[in-house]
Amino acid sequence: MSTKIPPEALSAVSETMLMTLYSHAVESRYPDALIRDPRAEELVARIDYDFATHQLNPTNQAATCVRLRQFDRFAQAFLAAHPDGVVVHIGCGLDTRFDRVDNGQATWYDLDLPPVIELRRKLLDETPRYKMIAASALDLAWLDVVDGHPGKAFLFIAEGVFMYFPDAEMRRLVLALRARFPGAELVFDVASPLIVRLQNLNLARLKADFRMRWSLRSYDALEGWAPGIQCLEMWYYTSVKESIPRLGKLQRLFHLVPLFGKGMVILHYRMDRSLAPMEEQPMKNKSTAWGYAIAALAGAVVGGLAVALATRLIPKVMGQMMDKMMADFPRRMMTRMQAEGRDPAEMCQQMMARMQAEGRDPAEMCRQMMAKGCTQKPKE
Repeated sequence: MSTKIPPEALSAVSETMLMTLYSHAVESRYPDALIRDPRAEELVARIDYDFATHQLNPTNQAATCVRLRQFDRFAQAFLAAHPDGVVVHIGCGLDTRFDRVDNGQATWYDLDLPPVIELRRKLLDETPRYKMIAASALDLAWLDVVDGHPGKAFLFIAEGVFMYFPDAEMRRLVLALRARFPGAELVFDVASPLIVRLQNLNLARLKADFRMRWSLRSYDALEGWAPGIQCLEMWYYTSVKESIPRLGKLQRLFHLVPLFGKGMVILHYRMDRSLAPMEEQPMKNKSTAWGYAIAALAGAVVGGLAVALATRLIPKVMGQMMDKMMADFPRRMMTRMQAEGRDPAEMCQQMMARMQAEGRDPAEMCRQMMAKGCTQKPKE
């Protein structure tokens, strides 16, 4: 395992994967490191590749590792609740999450395409608790490999993977996990349609041969895919409360413009909650729950004020409008009759005769109408 990996062995591995591994190793060297990943440093030293040519700038470096840290925290929380649980890392790349979060009891599977797993096997050893699977995540035959742990809790985790899958394939995968592993948890990241469009424009500018294909307008949309699927938590970059100097203006932008701050999210779901013990279901993000409560309260206050204002103003405004219409009616009627060549006096006489026949007093009504309209000259 000490032989250095030559460049030709990397031909089937994307530069993005190598760059991500390098970013983890570089982060470990910062005094204020967001993660510590000595195994990543070891792997970088084992690969004969000029990593420095693809080093991220400090802002992107911090953003990448903030997201990585949150995925690690989801995995650690799962293993704290289920020490002997099973974790399947879908699209693992060259990530070394198992080394970062292992509790000494869990069973772990790293899943990726055959060329990636071939490289991983040159760098890492399998053990009774750590296995690798060479397969596409969309080839559901791999479910048979991991479905050998009756009674164990399952966590499926996918970082930077699902947004490249078509919607139909994502639905097929999620529904297969729900049917095969009831009560399992699923953690993955996804973006809004706006962010996907912006990212694809950037990928086109860089002449990349891949594009993002899946996005969600509503981050709890998977709940509508099948009964029992439950969104447990949503994590955004705006969920980060501490100040991270290397994020700089980007962190301020995320908080000032929620469209961007919440444009990328990590989602934590449970597959078919009806078959999972109720006491084990984690609560939704407290900040999200408070956000909903505050939004509901604000909506109630604004709605109440609007109703109160409408109750007082609408009758007053409508009354003024009716008064103006009634005051203008005689004048507008006389103006229209004159424009049409009709004689207002003759029509008035006909009206008076009809009212007399009906037993009404026409004199008083005629005086009122003449006072309001007949003495006024029509507008030019």
